[in-house]
Amino acid sequence: MLRKAAAGLLGAAALTVGLAVPASAATVDAYVFGTEGQQLMVRSGPGTGYGVVDQLGPDQHVTISCQDDGEMVDGTGLWDYLPSLDGYASDAYLYTGYDGRHPDLSECDGAEPPPSSDIRDRIVDLAWGELGNTDKSRYGAPADHDWCQYFVNWVWRGAGVEDMNDTYFTGDFYHWGKDRGLTRDGWADIRVGDAVLFGTGPTHADTGRHVAVVIETHADGSFTTIDGNYTRNGVNAVHKVGPTYPWAAHPPEPENVYAVVSPPGGAR
Repeated sequence: MLRKAAAGLLGAAALTVGLAVPASAATVDAYVFGTEGQQLMVRSGPGTGYGVVDQLGPDQHVTISCQDDGEMVDGTGLWDYLPSLDGYASDAYLYTGYDGRHPDLSECDGAEPPPSSDIRDRIVDLAWGELGNTDKSRYGAPADHDWCQYFVNWVWRGAGVEDMNDTYFTGDFYHWGKDRGLTRDGWADIRVGDAVLFGTGPTHADTGRHVAVVIETHADGSFTTIDGNYTRNGVNAVHKVGPTYPWAAHPPEPENVYAVVSPPGGAR
């Protein structure tokens, strides 16, 4: 594993940057290592079946308060609990100065919740995992098509929605939801896992402008989304956008929110 190959060099570096802490300390500092430039997912429990609660960038420093046994990832079943994020990340990609269990860290209490079967959690998890992707063909979009709706279709279908194949225009998606009692006009009670529709209505491409997946909601009425077919700094990709207010979403979105579609099975 790459971590072992670099252990000698990184162990020496730890003496100067303070990665190791005295045995009496309750926490240990670490940093993200070996992800090859990708984001490291932080999950609600020690395994990839748990929902994503946050993500860490390459070389980002974190604090670990305990370690737990869980799903095997890249040769280790050890997972590190990050109290500031209230979640777990695989020890395979966190360097603490030790390759494996750290002697100064206790085992976690094992009281973490089981992986959620809620469709909203699955939608958010899948959307998080696509951040940075620029290849719209992954979502089935032809070369000459906009692809925000293709992205939502792909995420919802992966989360277990079975009939997402024919809603390639956001207006069609609006009516797809209406036919199933899932679409509501306006923006009241937006929840994670919902799809928010930006524009003035579902009539055509000039009025139904864009769609995105809600991954966070905030006490002030704003929300954060993950958007396919979103251009930032000249890069058209899957991006995290927000926080955004639905009544003042433009900018950064092309229009304000005109409707919300809830996932089937996602109890309100």
